[in-house]
Amino acid sequence: MARPLFPIPRLEQFARRLSEQFQNDTPLRAWVILSFTWLVMGVLHFSLMYMTWLPRAISGDSVFHFIYLRSAVFDGDLDFTNEFRHFQTDPASSPFYNNPTGKPGNIWAIGPALFWMPAYLVAAGLESLGQPSGPAGYSTALQMSVYLADSFLGLLGIVLTFQFLRGFFSYQNSLLAALSILLCSSATYYFWCSAPVAHNASLFASALLFFLITRKTSLFWTGMVAGLLVCTRWQAALWIPLLVLFLLWEGKVRTLRNLIVLGAGMLLGVSPQLVAFKLIYGAFLFNPGISQPFGFVWENVWLILFSTNHGLFLWHPLLILAIPGWTKAWGPFQRWILLLGILFVVQVVINATRVDPNASWSFGHRRFDMLLPAFAFGIAAFIQYSKPWVQKGFPALLILLAVWNQLFIFQFQHGLIPRSTGLTFREFVTAKFTLWKEFDSRTQSLMVFENLRNGEFPSFVIGTDRLYKQNPEFRCIPEMYALSCLMREDYQSGRAIFHSLHARFPDNPLFAHGLLTCLWKTGARDQAAALLKTIPQTQPSLLNIEPNGLPPASEHEPVLKHGYFERYIRWLSDKISYE
Repeated sequence: MARPLFPIPRLEQFARRLSEQFQNDTPLRAWVILSFTWLVMGVLHFSLMYMTWLPRAISGDSVFHFIYLRSAVFDGDLDFTNEFRHFQTDPASSPFYNNPTGKPGNIWAIGPALFWMPAYLVAAGLESLGQPSGPAGYSTALQMSVYLADSFLGLLGIVLTFQFLRGFFSYQNSLLAALSILLCSSATYYFWCSAPVAHNASLFASALLFFLITRKTSLFWTGMVAGLLVCTRWQAALWIPLLVLFLLWEGKVRTLRNLIVLGAGMLLGVSPQLVAFKLIYGAFLFNPGISQPFGFVWENVWLILFSTNHGLFLWHPLLILAIPGWTKAWGPFQRWILLLGILFVVQVVINATRVDPNASWSFGHRRFDMLLPAFAFGIAAFIQYSKPWVQKGFPALLILLAVWNQLFIFQFQHGLIPRSTGLTFREFVTAKFTLWKEFDSRTQSLMVFENLRNGEFPSFVIGTDRLYKQNPEFRCIPEMYALSCLMREDYQSGRAIFHSLHARFPDNPLFAHGLLTCLWKTGARDQAAALLKTIPQTQPSLLNIEPNGLPPASEHEPVLKHGYFERYIRWLSDKISYE
């Protein structure tokens, strides 16, 4: 009898074993749940038009990680001159690019490019079989390979976080904690909504490092991953002495030979960055010109953790449960809690020394991506050591805060809230319940502003007045309405709106000049003269000033010069497009 082409009994046996894997609490089941959630989230974000810049995936900061990859693979060097030219970036225009060799420097780390390289090489190989168009190395397919590889790294980071937690906590609590990071942290945004940068790579590297430490893995591999983490986030270099002390304390490093093996792995892991420094700057160790002033500021600690300007715990409140979770787990896991707690403090201190402690353009606080497995550890501990009613209610809290996070992403990605400054209470809370009204106001405000840039001033005035009546508190609409009042010479209405804006933003000279003009034109000239004295001497160039030091006395002569309106329009453009 001929052997059947498909051995049905074996298929049945395989199907039975696979079914058992999903019926029981197995790693495969958790991986599928996490992967499915990650995929559904990606489909949701695509359907909500968050990634309109695709398929051209490389932009912003991702350019500076990507150029390592493109230059090494296609040019065989690390001279970024042609890459900067392609992306229309002038490296000499920034103080961050300090290079004594004269070559373009790069203050971004090489690590993400190393993690993206396998996907990039496969895509480049497939592309070489056809006839690619355009400059080599920049095609849509190659950029998308990097984008998808970066997102997949984030998923692997979550899966490894789950595996790391399983060394300490129950299956269910580990899975809930991993889902918490997947759905309720800044990582939720950077999986799909951002151009590929360092966040997913650093999440993956730190999760892999923690996972390897909990396993009976060769110290060489543990050290190598630690080195790769430094390549991904340079501040992780401060982790190295702490990790060595921890491994000594845990008894994983017992002899000088163990220490040498660990050090050799670390050196190999960090060597790509050292070699890159040597090729770019002429030295294996080099400060690539980070000229920002550094100095610890205590007030920054509060801003980092609880500010509406990307405060870590205010934007993603589920993460704060890690703090009581660490305290609850102190008894059985003292060494781990001490390590994770110190790493957290180190990261807070690093950010508190920066001139931008809230990370500028950021969804939540993006600089804590390396610590997300540590927060997951605390969350899993919080669930496991809490009372039964807390454990039963946690999934509901997880769902609620996951929805809250998605509402935040909708606001952020569609420009309904500022992306680089603090939020008002309305933007932070109440506007989430009127998103479609906010979205409509954003769409119309962009159209009205385009009228202004095109010189269609009557349309701008009419449209701005309509928007101000519909949604007077929406971002940029009060500022546009104030300008509209000046353009149509409605100084009484302008006086009220400019007074409000000047009170909120006293350092903005545009609002001070606008208020002064409206005061002067409505007869409050003593108040206008007093306000004029408070304006820095470098600013009155925007005003028409008589020899007596005051604006023109005639009501028919303009107070503001034409340059004021040009400056106001430029400022509005920056605020609408960037913030």
